[in-house]
Amino acid sequence: MTMLRGTIAISSVMLALMIGSPIAHAQTPIPETQQAAPESARRIAFTISHNPGAATAANTILSLVSAISRDNVVEVKYVLKDAAAFARLKQNAEQVRIGKTSYYCNASRISYLTQGVVFHDITMSPSGDDQVEIIVDRSSCDSLPKISRLAPASLASLAKSVADAENNASEKTYPSNNVLQFDGASAHDGVVEERFTLPTHLPTGSKITNVTDVSRGFMCETYRTPLLQGIKIHQTYVSKDGNLIFEFEIDGPHC
Repeated sequence: MTMLRGTIAISSVMLALMIGSPIAHAQTPIPETQQAAPESARRIAFTISHNPGAATAANTILSLVSAISRDNVVEVKYVLKDAAAFARLKQNAEQVRIGKTSYYCNASRISYLTQGVVFHDITMSPSGDDQVEIIVDRSSCDSLPKISRLAPASLASLAKSVADAENNASEKTYPSNNVLQFDGASAHDGVVEERFTLPTHLPTGSKITNVTDVSRGFMCETYRTPLLQGIKIHQTYVSKDGNLIFEFEIDGPHC
């Protein structure tokens, strides 16, 4: 439970970073085998700067400042507008670094790093006088902690701990609004079941893919260790009248 308490302490910050972060949108281009790293970096930076997602100037939590490339380096800079959230982020910088590195090193994204692209991620304080920097290159993947899978009985207990942590942190992690409502989490046989209601916005097609990618990225950063140990998280999204919109699963290979 110690690990989960530390994780939940920054869960609202991580959700803001994942939903508003241009990181999720950096994965749009598919690199060609012979494409030079500087050209890949340029394309990724262009994609980020033109697709800030929720990280616009109007966002009260997070805004994209810039996304530029220098040779093979993609530098993404944004400002976290809540001072308390930035303080939590800085306090847990190592955990955030591991989470973001794991996200970039996932099998579906590591091709950029293998090609030679380097990601320089900068989150600034509201005043701009402090920042948290994370640099990820191919060698960063090799430094990630190695985690072993647990036995079924231990996974069942761990899944319950994750479900309890999600429920306990729900007000901060999933504040009620007209876009997303968290209906609760439960656990069985090593699987965490989560249900969300989308009161007014009913995504389709590529928007569902975006929600899926962002949620998987957030969960991998928040619960990387439990997921790699073998738990699964099953998320269900329904409309206001209870009809299923879409559902998907998150497990270790996604991280």
